[in-house]
Amino acid sequence: MSASAAPERSAAPGHPAPAGAAGAMREGDGAADGRVEVLYVVNKTLPVTDYRLAFGRLSRVARVTYGLPDSVPGLSADRYLRVDLREGAGPRDGLPLLRLLAYLRRNRRRLALVHFFSTKLVLFGPLLASLAGVRSLVTVTGLGRTFSAPGPAYAALRRVYLFLVEGALRRSEAFLFQNRGDLAWMAARFPRHAAKMSYIGSAVSVPATGERDYDASPLGVLLVTRLFSAKGVDDFIEVARRLRGGRFRFVLVGPPSTGEDALLERVRAAHAAGDIEYRGEVTGPALYDEYRRAAVFYFPSRYAEGLARVMLEAGFFGLCPVACDIVSNRDLLAEGRGFVVPARDPEAAAALLRRLDGDRGLLRANALAYQTFIRGAYTEEAYTRRMDDLLRSVLPAAGG
Repeated sequence: MSASAAPERSAAPGHPAPAGAAGAMREGDGAADGRVEVLYVVNKTLPVTDYRLAFGRLSRVARVTYGLPDSVPGLSADRYLRVDLREGAGPRDGLPLLRLLAYLRRNRRRLALVHFFSTKLVLFGPLLASLAGVRSLVTVTGLGRTFSAPGPAYAALRRVYLFLVEGALRRSEAFLFQNRGDLAWMAARFPRHAAKMSYIGSAVSVPATGERDYDASPLGVLLVTRLFSAKGVDDFIEVARRLRGGRFRFVLVGPPSTGEDALLERVRAAHAAGDIEYRGEVTGPALYDEYRRAAVFYFPSRYAEGLARVMLEAGFFGLCPVACDIVSNRDLLAEGRGFVVPARDPEAAAALLRRLDGDRGLLRANALAYQTFIRGAYTEEAYTRRMDDLLRSVLPAAGG
């Protein structure tokens, strides 16, 4: 099914009738099982383990159709809508947005809500939904490079972003945030709309992690990130250089980023020199093996993360987190369950890693406390409960 030529679906067992059919649902009405029809629109391909796909399986309130640039293995064809919007923004987005508007307009009586993710959909999605007569909400998955990069160009972009956010806030039912710091920052700037803002968090799914030997040597230090300067990759390399000598093993996993050729060359040089082991892009079981081999997750990102998936994965696998004090990490790290190090201070990070190497009991205690916290707050089931509660609050007809 495509947003450019979306046929009206005939009623199938367990599915509501399409708009215009006899007995079609009114906007906001529940299906026979009490659930409501919700469209999730995301401008990137989702991995099969994504928490939003899990929500569609677990929710007692929503029956979810996914508007994505590409389908996902195992996703039913009648639950997939092709929306050819991808990361980044430009003139090429115009036609897909118009097609999405047309789809929403045709299905406005069937859909109870459309849920938008990622920056350009957060900014423009509620306007489209409003024009189509469909209620909407958004999840802010991070304020991104616009709010973390210096320079006058990004300062101008921030002003444009905030102007568009105000319009999106007026038109949406709710603005959801993956961390409480972004929520507080936005609420302070738009106090009239603060009541629409809520924390939703995130979630990950990982396989059984098994037992971990926190006394193993060398001490494995892992970073999983795309190669982007604001992610602190240079800090990771510099700390690895300072700790050469056999007591540590630094492993970097992640794909190159467009426009970061110089950083990629520095990574390759560090790998060739034996300072780090660079694995490139690794996914699935091979990535999980890297988590199992490490004991510390060193995350020197200075980026405006919404909530870094890798920090959650590290927690599920029982790694001890060492990370910079960015807003998203403040929801995760606390005394006794991880360590905060200053950004751009490799000596402070190196000193902490030496301390953890010398005191494996301290490392173990923090790793296990962090694991317990993450397993309690960031499971797919916990996210689904929060999302279901939110939907019940904005859609009175929602059952479950």
